[in-house]
Amino acid sequence: MDISIRFWNPASRKISKKVGYCGDGVNNDPSCFPGKGDLLKFVFGYVNSSDTYKVVYFIVGTTSARVFSLGDNVWRKIENSPVVIHHVSGFVHLSGSVFWLTIQNYNGYDDYDCEDFTIEQFVVMSLDLGIEKYTQMRPPQGFDQVPFLVPNVSVLQDCLCFSHDFQQTHFVIWQMKEFGVEESWTRFLKISYLNLQIDLDDSFEDMSLYRLPLCVSEKSGTLLLTNCHENRAILFNWRDNRVQRINGHRLSNDKE
Repeated sequence: MDISIRFWNPASRKISKKVGYCGDGVNNDPSCFPGKGDLLKFVFGYVNSSDTYKVVYFIVGTTSARVFSLGDNVWRKIENSPVVIHHVSGFVHLSGSVFWLTIQNYNGYDDYDCEDFTIEQFVVMSLDLGIEKYTQMRPPQGFDQVPFLVPNVSVLQDCLCFSHDFQQTHFVIWQMKEFGVEESWTRFLKISYLNLQIDLDDSFEDMSLYRLPLCVSEKSGTLLLTNCHENRAILFNWRDNRVQRINGHRLSNDKE
C-alpha cells in the first residue's frame, strides 16, 4: 500500500505538494509500510510546544500507529497502543492530543450489541502528539449503563466531550472541564429524543437516534447535531425546544 499526504491551508486556500510518501521501499523506514488491505485512520494535529504539525495513522484492528511530522518528512513507528484500535468511534484532536473511544476486547468489526458489553469495557484513549505517549481515561462516572448505540467523543467549546444514548429516550453530552482530568467530567445536556422530534417507533432500525454533536452556542442556547446515517443535521435550541432540520442546502423549520 502506498501512502502520501497533502496539507491544505484554509486561510490561504493553498495545498501543498505530496509529502510523506511511503511504499515500495521508497521511505527510509520500512516499518512504516501498512499491509495490503489494512484499514487506516488518519488524524491531523498540532503541537504548540514545538510549533509542529503532525499526522498520525492508526492501523485499525491492531495496536500500531505511525506519526509523520511536517518538516522531517518521515513516517515513524511509535510505541504500541495499550489496547487494540478499532473504528467504532471517530478520532478528534484537542490541545496537541488525539482522542478516541475504544471498547476493550471488541474487534470493532462485529455488529455492536449493547448486551455483549459491560460498562467497564468502555475507555477513552488519548495520544499526546508532543511526547507520543498514550493515556487511558474513564468515561464520566454518570455513564453507568451500556447504551443502545455506540457512544462518541467530540470537541465542543475547546472541551473534550463524551455523548451517548440513555435508555433509548435521551441523548446525553458530558464535557471534560479540565483537560485530561477524569474527575472534571460534567453533564452538559440531557435532551429528550421527543424534543429532537425523532419518531421513536421508527428509530431503532434506521439509526436515526445516532447523533454526533458538532458545535454549540451557549449564548443562544443552540446545538448542532449530525447523523451520518441520514446525511442530515439538526440545529436544536434547548431553551424553547425549537428544531431546525438541515438537509444539504435545504432548511426546514419545525417548532413544537
